[in-house]
This record gives sequence, C-alpha cells and structure tokens, in this order.
Amino acid sequence: MLAFVSAAAGCCCLRRDALNGGSSMTLCTKGMGRSSDPHRRRMPWMAAKECVPGVVHSSKETMVLDGARRVDVDCVDRASQVYPLEALRAAVASYEYNTFRGKNIFNWSLRQNPMCSGNGFTTRSGRRGRTTRTPPAPPFISFATAVAQPAPIRLADFPG
Repeated sequence: MLAFVSAAAGCCCLRRDALNGGSSMTLCTKGMGRSSDPHRRRMPWMAAKECVPGVVHSSKETMVLDGARRVDVDCVDRASQVYPLEALRAAVASYEYNTFRGKNIFNWSLRQNPMCSGNGFTTRSGRRGRTTRTPPAPPFISFATAVAQPAPIRLADFPG
C-alpha cells in the first residue's frame, strides 16, 4: 500500500508502508526545512530539529513519535534527533510561553466565565441592577465552616 503525506504535514513523500498492514501513513522528515524566522522566534520549540523526539522501541525498525505516529528509522536523519538538553530548553520555552505574564490557560478560562467574575452577582441580576439591601449569596459553598455540635442536655444523666 502506498501512503502519501500532504504538504501541510511537513513534506510530500510517496513510500511503501509496511506498518499496520499498509494502512498507516509514514511521515518523512528528510528535506524538511525550518519554519520561518518570526514564527521561530515566537515559538522556538517548534523547530524541525526539535519536533521529532523518537526512541527505537523494537527491532522491527520502527520509531514511535509521541506514542501516536510511527515512522521508519531510515526516514529520520541524525540532525532531526532531539538531544536531552534541547528537549529541556524546549520544555522551558513552552512553559514560559504558556505562563506569559503570570497568566496561564486556567486563569484565562476563569476570566471569560461571567459566573466566576467575583462581583457577587449572577449574570441576570448583574444586568438588572440590585435594588435590595440584602447581600448576594456567596458564589461557592465554603467547606471551612465549623460543624455545629449538639448542645448537651442538662439533667439528662439519669433516666426518668
């Protein structure tokens, strides 16, 4: 079975695929150029030499990429292998990119959610405006409140 990888995946190569009975696709990394310079400066971990972390797991000459795609070993050249120091630099760069100015993806999702805005109103009552003086309900149930113990009953130590 012949497999064809589109140009959007990185390169075009027509290869005989022996993996998975010929039904899977192979990704050829030879001749893969680096991405453009502005994109490289923004996300340095997306370089061509850093996007092929692979280890040979068996003697069938297959390489596993991210546990999902398999690539023939002869299709990956030495320049595209990732060294541990480069992988560490890529991990640090991606962490700094994701936590830009102290924000991460979880803070962004909380900021977009109107129920977590912290103003004490629900969305509908915040649009209408509050006219009563009663305080709004707390936005969450506090688990730090003390549990009420039953009061001791006087003169209950003898029957009758």
